[in-house]
Amino acid sequence: MHQDVSVLYRLLIGFVINVIIGIIAFMREMVDDTGFFAGVILFTCIYVFLDWQAYVIVAVFFFITGVSIDIENKDKAEKGEFELYKAKRPIDRVLGRSLAGAIFAGLFFMTAKTEFKLAFIATYAEAAFDAIATKIGKLLSKEAMLITDFKRVHRGTPGAISRQGTLAGLLAAAILAIAGFFTKMVLLPQVFIILIAAFFGSMLDSYLNAYSYQKNRIHNEMINFISSAAAGLLCIVIDWIFIYLVA
Repeated sequence: MHQDVSVLYRLLIGFVINVIIGIIAFMREMVDDTGFFAGVILFTCIYVFLDWQAYVIVAVFFFITGVSIDIENKDKAEKGEFELYKAKRPIDRVLGRSLAGAIFAGLFFMTAKTEFKLAFIATYAEAAFDAIATKIGKLLSKEAMLITDFKRVHRGTPGAISRQGTLAGLLAAAILAIAGFFTKMVLLPQVFIILIAAFFGSMLDSYLNAYSYQKNRIHNEMINFISSAAAGLLCIVIDWIFIYLVA
């Protein structure tokens, strides 16, 4: 009975918070109407499933990606490129970045298995890795290489990776993983597991983007979902292996 009351309380609090945040995001053109409704439902569920700690992870993710967008727009403005990037997210972008995390959060809620907390953070660590690697890589790197054949290509080419972008993405993923540690969602050794999973998830994202660019077969937001989900699943597998070796 006490648990039911706690869940209902989190549902009410989460819904109110997300409606307020959603209205602000809509007024600032960060989401459209479909993104608003999807975000309210999805992030309310995440709050119910994992409580306030999950919101720290989500908030850190959006802060990091928001800063990267501001940096990109400032660079474009200095270069006289007035078509600035706008993060007006429709429903597919919201789901592409956050659905996998919500699924793992729900699995934790139903099973109380801590590896699903790990997977939840890994999905956002991968998303941050991918977003920062792409944006910072375009700004700092002079050239890049295609992940499918390692040939040199222009920066910004779908599926291209660079040393500068990869290091920046790794730093972004580390910030998410450390946030998970400080909120006591994961243990210190699991921070490194999240980083490994985020790295390989981001490499999968680049590979799928390169394949899709050449074949035009996979929608970008589907790639985001697959890559985030893969990072979460890999995180679970590595955690299981680590536990088996230590036991």
